[in-house]
Amino acid sequence: MLKQKITQAPKTKISQTLRSWLPILQANIEDLKENLDKFAEDNPFL
Repeated sequence: MLKQKITQAPKTKISQTLRSWLPILQANIEDLKENLDKFAEDNPFL
C-alpha cells in the first residue's frame, strides 16, 4: 500500500488567498467600486 503524505501548506495558502479576497467579497454593491479602487492602487497589474 502507498502511504499518502498530508501537508498543510496548500490549505494555508488557500486560507491566505481567501483572506486577501475577503474585503472584496464582503463589500456591498455600492461600496464595491471603492474597494476595488483600493486594490488597484496597490496592484499595478489591475
